[in-house]
Amino acid sequence: MRIVHLTDSMSNTANGIVNVVVDLATTQAAQGHEVWVVSAGGDWYDLLHAHGVSTAEVDFSRRAPRQLPATLRRVRGLLRRLDPDVVHSHTLTPAVLASVAAPRVPSVATVHNEFQRGVGVMGLSDAVVCVSGAVERAMQRRPLARRKTCTVTNATIGSPRRPGRPAAADLGHPAVVAVGSVTRRKGSDVLVAAFGRVAEAHPDAQLWFVGNVDEPDTLEAAAGAPWRDRVHTVGSVADPRPHLYGADIAVTASRRDPFPLVVGEQREAGLACVVSSADGLPEAVDHGAAGLVFPSGDVDALARALDHLLGDETARAELGGRARRGLERAHVTRMTGEYLAVYDRLLAEGRRR
Repeated sequence: MRIVHLTDSMSNTANGIVNVVVDLATTQAAQGHEVWVVSAGGDWYDLLHAHGVSTAEVDFSRRAPRQLPATLRRVRGLLRRLDPDVVHSHTLTPAVLASVAAPRVPSVATVHNEFQRGVGVMGLSDAVVCVSGAVERAMQRRPLARRKTCTVTNATIGSPRRPGRPAAADLGHPAVVAVGSVTRRKGSDVLVAAFGRVAEAHPDAQLWFVGNVDEPDTLEAAAGAPWRDRVHTVGSVADPRPHLYGADIAVTASRRDPFPLVVGEQREAGLACVVSSADGLPEAVDHGAAGLVFPSGDVDALARALDHLLGDETARAELGGRARRGLERAHVTRMTGEYLAVYDRLLAEGRRR
């Protein structure tokens, strides 16, 4: 099968959409498919080429009224030349342009961020793949996507982006880690507030934020606090796993989060995982079987969970063991197989061609 993936960028900036495209394209190529990735380029192109994936460049950010016709011509010309069996878009502009440039080619769009403005236009594609059941339920309310949706949850274990097991970072113990941008959407303020409530009772506990500090005010609860020196920010890193293997507890306190890849990595590291009830996060921990789930935004509930886990090493170990069960669902081969099944269904139905 000849598969063309369209997305904005292939830069290694800890972007979950980019990482899914890399994992999907390389795994599909390893299974014998002819795979192309079309984007504005980026440093992941070397890895793609090393795994047999071909690339081409289109700058999908050129979508201003004066620029869009030229971008459309570029996409139309590429798709005519490549003659794909399936076009798979991962962001909004590529999905719209693919539907116009190649209306007879079966098209798939993955909705990574359902809360993004204008996401309903991805329903112009023949199949709308949602990264969690929560995202699918939301997309079914979008007129263009209705009756086109299915769910394929994200997976990252086995990715060529993550060769081998890295050495653990020295974070101190017990260490709580949160991977992702430091923002209100990621619930960074909720986590800092909860940590503050238990910091005195657990004087050795450390809190680490691994990700860009995009909204510094979310950390202001730590400013001037006696425990402020135990709150650490390290910025964005290409591979968060050293921090995961050096930690004891992983918290994802998001207010919105479709299905973050890092939860699978946290589970693989055997961490005691705590997630909020937002969007697809409960699904990422098998609805509580592989981690604790607290109500999104509830500082008290998160503080209780942290107090319990920080004070009970046996409880941490038990929850970490639960996290490692059922990890086959978090493997890239499972995700790839389910996407290929979507492609096969469209081709069997004779969509457009």
